Amino acid sequence: MVSKRNADHMAQMIQPQDGGFTFNTQTNKHFKGPGFAVAIPGNEERHPPGYEIARSHIQHYARVHQNFLSQKGVHLGGWHDPETGDRSFDTSEIFTHRELGRSAMVARGEDAMTNMSNFKSIRNPYKEAHAAGKISDSDYELMRAGAKSLESRYRDQSPAGS
Repeated sequence: MVSKRNADHMAQMIQPQDGGFTFNTQTNKHFKGPGFAVAIPGNEERHPPGYEIARSHIQHYARVHQNFLSQKGVHLGGWHDPETGDRSFDTSEIFTHRELGRSAMVARGEDAMTNMSNFKSIRNPYKEAHAAGKISDSDYELMRAGAKSLESRYRDQSPAGS
């Protein structure tokens, strides 16, 4: 559960042009420190420019996705995309090692992961190459399968920010 105070703070943090947050609902703390955030597919919620994000919206999102947010290392993320003006929420895992985060990003077919030290996106080069027709469907799926295997092999060593 996200308290009213924390939800109000998150609603303020997502308003600026490049604002955002990464919040652990189990500890009621914002994530601070090194790591690489990778979204869990199927949980993203995107809102167009001008959509007002309020406390109740953040609390509702946390309730709906509590089954994911109750897992070790999973965080509630929110950000304002400066390119589109959209505001989004997701559930994400934070990995301590860049390559494990990259494997999770590729395995999940995500567009990017976020470096939590500088909040810069690291794009998924395989997804971009596939979208541009430089990698065939079958080769792309082989890369994702290999990344899934690597991610599952090292899963216990990776989640950060519990």
